[in-house]
Amino acid sequence: MVKIRTVSSSTILFVCLFSAILSFAGVDANHASRIHITINDNTVDVSADNAPFIDVLKKLADKIGFDLIIKDSVDEVVTFDLKSKDLETCLKQLLLRRNYVLTFRKLDDSSVVPKELLLIGTKVPTIYKARPQDTNNADSHMNRADKKWYEKYFSNPDTLSKQIDVQQVRITSETAPPFGAGIQVTRVSEDSAFSQIGIASGDRITAVNGTPVTSRKELINALVHISTEMNPTIIQIERLDENGQLDPVYVQIN
Repeated sequence: MVKIRTVSSSTILFVCLFSAILSFAGVDANHASRIHITINDNTVDVSADNAPFIDVLKKLADKIGFDLIIKDSVDEVVTFDLKSKDLETCLKQLLLRRNYVLTFRKLDDSSVVPKELLLIGTKVPTIYKARPQDTNNADSHMNRADKKWYEKYFSNPDTLSKQIDVQQVRITSETAPPFGAGIQVTRVSEDSAFSQIGIASGDRITAVNGTPVTSRKELINALVHISTEMNPTIIQIERLDENGQLDPVYVQIN
């Protein structure tokens, strides 16, 4: 015997209205419960069960408090479970094989918080603004440069080598990874190309767009061979402050 349960039209109407309200509010009823994010002191737990990747990124951005700019395709469905990861490690695993830039801002107490995540691609950018966070006045460390200017002044390695002096930093227990040793800038010519993009004497630079630098030649080569095809092109210069904490410089080329 087959039992048939009847459902009233008012029940169906209620379910439809409830789903419509969730959709209008920007929440997918089917996916919201599949994403779980817990923020601890210095780490984050993120898990997803067959959830749209874009929903994961949006919820993470909202929880942490950074803006999300997407120029890449993020329409896949994902399942994962990341436990006790710092934000940068978490994003590296989530965005494996993607090009992205994570911009930080510095607070009055010298701590840094994420400001913006840009997924680099060829699509028209889609921007998701995070809910306002209770933060102090911040310095975004973002320098902007014209594409033609950059291509002109970062084209000749011989000329650039005369504008900056560096010395290699020896690795000790204090200078060991995760940031590596890198180089210490000992001189930057006034009004030089380096000073225009925010590099100054005393800076300790460890990488350019994720590529480690251990000499003046490697620093210059990394900057000279930056592709400016993307608009905007973002250069991340990994720099450490006097306490050995990450204090990056960013250059946006338009």
